[in-house]
Amino acid sequence: MGIDFTKIRPKNFSRFAYEKGKKAADRVTSGSGNISLQHCPVCKSTERIFYLAKYEIPIFCCNTCELKYAGFHPKNFGDVYSDPDYLDQTLKAYDESREYRKTRFGIERVGLIKKYVKSGSLLDVGCGTGWFIESASKDFSCVGVEYSDDIRAWLQAKLQIDSYQSMDKVPGKFDVITAFDVIEHVPDPVEFLNQIYNLLSDQGLVLIFTPFADSVAFLAGGINNNLICPPQHLHYFNEKSFEYLANLTGFEIIEFQTRGTDMGDILAASEDRLEFDGKFAQSNAGKIQDLFDHLGISNHGRFFLKKK
Repeated sequence: MGIDFTKIRPKNFSRFAYEKGKKAADRVTSGSGNISLQHCPVCKSTERIFYLAKYEIPIFCCNTCELKYAGFHPKNFGDVYSDPDYLDQTLKAYDESREYRKTRFGIERVGLIKKYVKSGSLLDVGCGTGWFIESASKDFSCVGVEYSDDIRAWLQAKLQIDSYQSMDKVPGKFDVITAFDVIEHVPDPVEFLNQIYNLLSDQGLVLIFTPFADSVAFLAGGINNNLICPPQHLHYFNEKSFEYLANLTGFEIIEFQTRGTDMGDILAASEDRLEFDGKFAQSNAGKIQDLFDHLGISNHGRFFLKKK
């Protein structure tokens, strides 16, 4: 099933995403400030090359494992997510398209999981507004992890979804753990996967989606790529860097694929900047995106993991 880019990349999306990222960077600068990272967060190598800078934050590429990572990390991550309008912005970005996301993406993601695990318990890390948990709850017993107190309160009041503020507060073990667009936000991806390992049952499945650094969006978009948004997104994986991380934390990759919204992002950026007549790209966006998906160069990597 193709993606309706107008549903998830509405008019002015690119401009909105840029300004949202800039405000987050400014809050960090005017708040507790940044610390400078001198080594790769995954393999710890200090050998690196400069990739680009956005919001005056340098991003480097590790020479050893090929992870792209922000050279500055916030001293206080509360500065990043302290916007008083955070709940409203999250609902605007995700909840208004809830039914479309459940139908188009939720059903697909549950199908991916059921190739390996048919039923059981599921933990969705970074569950946001809970639309995936709604989709998965027909087949799995679900709980979530969500950093924002406001969103957790909204989840309980509106949807009766139970959630925890962090993984170290979650009891028990799970047959499936999902983390969609989360690992790029955390300061220490090694610790993050170690925590997931400890919460996963021995025969369990982990499914992680994260921006893919070898994609068309990264190659063509540069600083205009909305997925490059430090200090919110701190790490950008390709297949090599993620495999390095998986091996380091006791996992193996049992399946890898890419899918994405590269064409939606390219069109959104082009329309906002009025750079070209996008009629051809608009009318053929689905076919072009299908090609990117088939070639494994779309903007989100999907990593299926199990314990070694």
